[in-house]
Amino acid sequence: MIELIKEKIRDNKNCNLSKDELIELYEINEKQEEALSYEYTEGRNNYEDFVKIFSSNYVARDISEINEDTIAYIGNLTINDYLPTFNLKYVYGDLIYNLNEIKRLENLEIVYKSASFENVHCLNELSNIEKIVSLFLDGVKEKDIDNIVFPDIVFMISLNGLKKAKNLAFPKSIRTISLKGLKDPKGLILPKELSGSLYLNGLEYAANLLLPDRIDMFLYLNSLKKLDDLVISDELNCELVCPLVDNDLYALKNKLSSKQKMFVYKK
Repeated sequence: MIELIKEKIRDNKNCNLSKDELIELYEINEKQEEALSYEYTEGRNNYEDFVKIFSSNYVARDISEINEDTIAYIGNLTINDYLPTFNLKYVYGDLIYNLNEIKRLENLEIVYKSASFENVHCLNELSNIEKIVSLFLDGVKEKDIDNIVFPDIVFMISLNGLKKAKNLAFPKSIRTISLKGLKDPKGLILPKELSGSLYLNGLEYAANLLLPDRIDMFLYLNSLKKLDDLVISDELNCELVCPLVDNDLYALKNKLSSKQKMFVYKK
């Protein structure tokens, strides 16, 4: 059904869709493993789409309109104070949550773009959320790791405040991971494959680093001091960003199999 809906939208961005078609398009009943296709939803009247699904009494597009009945919010939502968001399930936009604790979001299911919880440290409530495209948790510290339960489907996670990441594991859906502040990779459990990039910009030594077997885009090791401890699988082909000198590049070539291609950017 979704392919027929996309075909309609390709012919006319603002074509009239039935309630059932809109439910399928916005993944109201069934969350897809891939990211929402913004080429099909951006440019549409998203507010009218959600009103057709739920009625205007349950859809808000300004923070002043949020009440205890609100199910969907259309637009970017910044929460600096406690709001009556008990029944809020869908945020079509970016969510910035500036409170110290996650409260009154227990029914949240999808954030269609990015969500930032930078001041929150106890994050087991995130398990209620089913899907977020990009999740920013840069305020999380090592002591908070045991309290993190990631959403089932999330494509990019930023945890740039972590210096250590022992026992930190990521959901299967993850594509890009940002750990720019990481200093000690011991115990970090990275996925076997990343279809996006891996940011380890602050890592100086690669001992105990277990890289994925596959990274499709970039591996950032901007602060790496030596290459000796870097273990690279025979399957890893990606673009490496690092400050290596010529001797290091020679050593890197010796680490690679004859079939591997790794483009290196000195930085």
